[in-house]
Amino acid sequence: MYADHSYYKEKYGGITVPEERWNYYEAKAAAYVDAMTFGRITEGNITDEVKNAVCDVSERFCKADKSKAEQGITSERVGDYSVSYGNTSEALKNELKSAVRFWLINTGLLYKGDENADE
Repeated sequence: MYADHSYYKEKYGGITVPEERWNYYEAKAAAYVDAMTFGRITEGNITDEVKNAVCDVSERFCKADKSKAEQGITSERVGDYSVSYGNTSEALKNELKSAVRFWLINTGLLYKGDENADE
């Protein structure tokens, strides 16, 4: 676990994810952040930036789950009933990537190259 609910509430300032659902969303967010960082996060480099990235992604997953009732509806008209649907999964993907980049851009964890190329 990269961040507990206490960190989420007190240091990150989160209010979206209820404590009883924290473990689920934190695990899902941690897996996503691990994928984005190519598995580079270890016990020795769980910084506040990593914790904040996990908190941010946890909130976004939680909000996405809560809005499934309105999933994909981008506009709706009542007279001559008309509904337009958007691609919410693509929007969520973009949000998640942006959140991770926001918190981890200057950490080196997002580097896609070979760190040992000169050796």
